[in-house]
Amino acid sequence: TAPVDDPASTDPATHKILTTRVDGSITVPQSGGEPLTYVITNNLNAFYFVRGDSATGLDSSQPADARHWYVYKWVDLTTGLAPNRAQSKNATWAGIKARYR
Repeated sequence: TAPVDDPASTDPATHKILTTRVDGSITVPQSGGEPLTYVITNNLNAFYFVRGDSATGLDSSQPADARHWYVYKWVDLTTGLAPNRAQSKNATWAGIKARYR
């Protein structure tokens, strides 16, 4: 899929949204025990991009030009329960982030 114009932006040419799945797994080491693995599948995420020449807060290693794009917001749109130790499948990125923040 390709990003589309962000209708909430004052300049949709420099701000885009990509809504897509991001499947994967995260393994969290546990002191004195087996690692805990969260499997993330069947999810929905929205990535908000800004073009480099409109981005703010870049550091010296990040080009601020029209050829570079940066993610400035990632929203997990997946619905479901937050993961817990007994439930290692059907976790969401937001649930894992909240648990280990």
